[in-house]
Amino acid sequence: MSVTDKELYSVLEVDKNASSEEIKKSFRRLAMLYHPDKNKEDGAEEKFKEVSFAYNILSDAEKRKRYDAHGINGVEGDSSNYSDFSNFGGLGDIFDAFFQGTGQQQQSSSQGTDIEIELDITLEEVHTGIKKIVAYNRNIACSACGNSGQKKGTNLGTCQDCNGTGEIRRVERQLFGQFVNVMSCGPCQGQGQIVTDPCTECSGFGIRQDETNKEIDIPQGVRTGQRMRISSYGNSGIRGGGSGDLYLNFIVSEHNVFKRVEDNLIYELPVSIANALLGYQDEIPLINEKETYSLKFKPGVQHGEIFRLKNKGMPTLNSKHYGDLLIITNIIIPKKISKEEKKLVEQLGQTLKIKTKEIPEEISVLKKFGIKFE
Repeated sequence: MSVTDKELYSVLEVDKNASSEEIKKSFRRLAMLYHPDKNKEDGAEEKFKEVSFAYNILSDAEKRKRYDAHGINGVEGDSSNYSDFSNFGGLGDIFDAFFQGTGQQQQSSSQGTDIEIELDITLEEVHTGIKKIVAYNRNIACSACGNSGQKKGTNLGTCQDCNGTGEIRRVERQLFGQFVNVMSCGPCQGQGQIVTDPCTECSGFGIRQDETNKEIDIPQGVRTGQRMRISSYGNSGIRGGGSGDLYLNFIVSEHNVFKRVEDNLIYELPVSIANALLGYQDEIPLINEKETYSLKFKPGVQHGEIFRLKNKGMPTLNSKHYGDLLIITNIIIPKKISKEEKKLVEQLGQTLKIKTKEIPEEISVLKKFGIKFE
């Protein structure tokens, strides 16, 4: 059975009362399904020819009217050679030509570009929040020509490539007839006008470079890797185009006293063997505070013990919550000692004996690191 022997509505899988939009939608679906670029199965190419033939007839109001009245005989001679796919091109070409080549202009945007800056801040600044002046170079609209690029007092010229329309039209012949592809004009960037007498301040570009100083309100609690967007503080657009945005990428510098883990601060406290044995009192520094916190340690302080000071850590971003300050004891064992110190340690060793071979869970190194064994 040839394509002309088949009922065209059934080929497109629509009924006889289908609207033109329903016919187009069904054809798009079937053409995508059976196009030879996509479907390599036997019979797919022939099926594609059928739906193309049917659509060619039913998408044309006059041809459809004749077909409804007289069947295939009413449109005999109106079809093209459907064994030739050279006019179609690839799968993308058929839909670009058929569904997009309808006068839609794709103008190039004159929007200004974004600017990204890495901003170094200290842990103290993150703790309190701070206002900073950020200095950077960006393109701004030229005030001498009003962003047009044309010398003040003169008018922009008409683009000869597009005759002032801002678009280039190309007529192409496709399987279904003649189609018009509309593209934005390159020389005038879709504006329809070009600079004929360049502004001396910006050399006809309509923008010039300028150093900008912007005060930034940096909130408490930001972290490395987070960024802030400042709207419209990027590069200015051309000929009235909007400005891009400024993006600040935060880098929090390492602190020489505290380590940060999420919203908590960690302070490693060096402890001598004598103080660990006897117990003692030490002064703990606090971030952004002149006064220290006096902390008492009972005799028998263990290496790696953690002491917590509530709400003495870092603020949570966009919250009133604060993390904690964690003091971790680090018992320092000297690698070298004098002869006199050695004798004293030996004497102490005669009385200080390990009375059990079992290590208490609270001081187990394996437990601290979460090591599990089978």
